[in-house]
Amino acid sequence: MTPEEALDAILMHAYEAASRGAFLEVERAGEVLRGALRRLTEVERELEALRAREAALARRLRAVEEGRYRVLKLVLELERELKL
Repeated sequence: MTPEEALDAILMHAYEAASRGAFLEVERAGEVLRGALRRLTEVERELEALRAREAALARRLRAVEEGRYRVLKLVLELERELKL
């Protein structure tokens, strides 16, 4: 059962149990909860995008560090050659 389906089931029972005055409160609460579920879905998508971006940045950082290591190694080899 999805969160939306669960909310629909809860609201259905709340509507059935609500008196006339409480019916509007149940309706407003349902709207608020639906909005919260939509926002949660948006935030989950944003989190996935951020995690993908973090992984891409980590790969780029590793590539930069590997390049830096190779340059340092070449500098040390050149220094050794020049001392001979």
